[in-house]
Amino acid sequence: MTRREYAKAYYEANKDRIKAAERARYLKDPERKKALARAYHAANKSQISAQNKAWRKANPERCHAHTVWGRYGLSLAEYEALKSAAKVCEICGGSFRSSKAKHLDHDHTTKKTRGVLCEKCNLGIGCLMDDPNTVASALRYLLKHKGASK
Repeated sequence: MTRREYAKAYYEANKDRIKAAERARYLKDPERKKALARAYHAANKSQISAQNKAWRKANPERCHAHTVWGRYGLSLAEYEALKSAAKVCEICGGSFRSSKAKHLDHDHTTKKTRGVLCEKCNLGIGCLMDDPNTVASALRYLLKHKGASK
């Protein structure tokens, strides 16, 4: 048995005890462990970045699912179901040219989904900072200047 085979067999046989000891060392001085991790990352930044990039390229579905979960708090199945159920934009009523033209609107603080919008409407309320008072002010402005010409 080679040294590597022995080490692997030993680890498998004593996995719980080894993990408990590692956890105890971490809890004894977590700042030291974090400092070591930061130093390792700084010394190997380009290698870690290349590994992460390769993993993302090899796993696009998992990356997309992670993005959807982080942005909306939804599973990929829930996200796709909401998008496929929407036939028209909830603000302007316009139909969607494709599935990519559907944008899931959400509250950036709570991640709660509000509805499915077209790109222009989604960008519009985003530019107005999702603030109902700003939207109302913009509406007053448009009504005030309706029909006015240069």
